[in-house]
Parts: sequence; C-alpha cells; structure tokens
Amino acid sequence: MNGLKQRLERLAKHLVAKERALLVLGALKEERPVDPTWRATMPEVQAGEFDGHIRKICELNGDLGWYMLVLYQEVEKLGLRLESHTNLILRGLSAWRTRFLMTRHTKEPVTEAEYRELELAGRADLLLADEEAGLRPEDGLEGGGLPGDEPDRFATDDENHRAALTVDGLSEEREARPRPHAAAGGSHGGELGVPVPLEPWALEYEVLPDEEVEQVQRRRAERMAMRRGAERAPMLATARLLGDEELAEIAETTPADDLLEQHARLLRAGVAECWRRLGAIDQVVEEVRHDLDGEDPLMPDLRELVAASRATLNLCKRQECVIGPSELEEPREEDLAWVRELMEAGWRRLLARAE
Repeated sequence: MNGLKQRLERLAKHLVAKERALLVLGALKEERPVDPTWRATMPEVQAGEFDGHIRKICELNGDLGWYMLVLYQEVEKLGLRLESHTNLILRGLSAWRTRFLMTRHTKEPVTEAEYRELELAGRADLLLADEEAGLRPEDGLEGGGLPGDEPDRFATDDENHRAALTVDGLSEEREARPRPHAAAGGSHGGELGVPVPLEPWALEYEVLPDEEVEQVQRRRAERMAMRRGAERAPMLATARLLGDEELAEIAETTPADDLLEQHARLLRAGVAECWRRLGAIDQVVEEVRHDLDGEDPLMPDLRELVAASRATLNLCKRQECVIGPSELEEPREEDLAWVRELMEAGWRRLLARAE
C-alpha cells in the first residue's frame, strides 16, 4: 500500500493546477473524499490558479445554487399556471358543446298559459319592429302587401323600390330584419301563424299542459343551471383561440374571459423573465465550463434543476398558440451582473465563515 501511495504522489507532482481542480470537482460530484495528496504535492506557483478554479466551482454551487432552486420553483409555478390556463380553455370548449346542444337539439318547456303570453309578447315585438322600420298602414302595408299600381307616389328611390316589391318579397324583407331573438314557431305556432321570439338557448318551445307546471319548473331550473354553468366559462376567448369567426361573432363575453386573458398575460411575462434569468445562469456556467476544458462545474442536483427549468420553459414556449407569443430575449447585462454579484457575495460569505 505504501508503494502505491508513493507512486501516486510521484504522479501527482506532475499535475497542473487545472487537473488538480478537475480531480477535486470529480470527487465532489461523486461524493467521494478529496485526496489531500492533490494539494500537498502542488507547487507553490500553481496555488493561485488552483484557488481560482476552486473559487469558481464553489461560487457556482454555493449561493448561486440556492438562486437556481428559487428560479426552479418560479418556473414550476409557470407550469401550474399553464395547466390552469389549459383547464379554462377545456371548460370553454365544454361550454360551447353545451350551448350547441341546448340551442340545436333541446326545447324550452313552458305551460300553455305561459306560451299564450309569449305569443302576445312576440306579436307586440313584431309590430314594434315594423313601426321602427317605418312600415306604416298609410304607405299601403295594412294588408300585408303593396299596391302595385301606385309606385310613383313614393318620394325616394328606396321607397319606389319598396313599392315594386311583391307580397312575398316584403315577407322576405321582414324576415331579414334583425330581431332581439331567433324566431321559430315552436310546438304551437299560434292561430295567426305569427312567429314567437324564443330564447337563443333553445331550439323551440315545448308546450305542456298547465297541470304539469311543477315538471316545467323543474326542467326549466335544470336547463338554467346548465346555461349558467356554460356562461361562467371563457366562451369568447375560446372561440378566438379556435380561430372560429362564426363562434366568435355569437359568443357572449363572460368574467372567465378576463380571467383567461390575465392568465395568458402573466404566463407570457413570467416565461420571458425566467427565460432571461435562466439564460444568464447558463452563460456564466458555460464560461466556467470553458475554463475547465468542457467539464460541467455544476453538481448533479443543480444540473437537474437547471435542466428541469429549461424543459418547463420550452413547454410553455411551445404553447404559444394558447397563451400567445412570448418575447424571449437574451440575458441582459443587469441579469449577468446580478448572477456574478451573487456568486461573489457567496464566496465572501464563505471566506468570512472560514476565518
């Protein structure tokens, strides 16, 4: 054993300062004791260079290591925020499915008495719409058509065009005019055939006898619960994310739309900031790696933190179609200065502790 030790000591005498530092770094990474021979056999002229390499290794794995841990936690929060953002979008998609089902494939339950009131209100809405459009009985509209032999009594070209319309043409024009709700006949169109304005969340009315009022109220409450649940989802923002212009036009803005936009804004800002800060760490670590002939100066647990942070940031970056594009920048000078100052502060604290 003594002979082997002597041979190792003779070999150690020929090591340069950087090789001694790399041996120390390898022992620290593998959690092995540092061989005192590496320092004991070191010539005095190598002491300054050796101490410089060891100092950089300690600085990176000291206070800067704690900074990497804090940054890792900040990036993990971004990952959780992305999951929450995705859940909001999925909720919006579910709301669209609910809306489509209710408006295209279900009926609104009403009693016969309620339906008669709706008919009266619907006819009143149509008459009011006619008055607002300027269609007056004295213009020859009281019979539902226009006298074809008197077009010249209208003053303007637009009115002459109206006079030339047939009865069917006038009906089409009436149908084309915007109304508060979609009009449909429902289960009972009324004796006069007047369309009744319906809620946009139903295909048509399902008229039930007045004796079944309790069933109507129960079913109506269930539908309202579904509707309110859908209205709390980010419908407008989801339609825009889907790139569906038709959905976006009929979407109703909900409070969840603002929440979704706030999530996206915070995500973009957080990704941009953490990207810069992590880039500053990478750049400083690469500088030390270059000095050590390509050997990674970070301890394995810190390297895992950096790799995990980078993977999460790349995941957020790939979700630009969901959160919007983030303006990713290279590290700024203040970012690099902050990292180097943190390293030096940790080294000064280490020296003070040793004294």
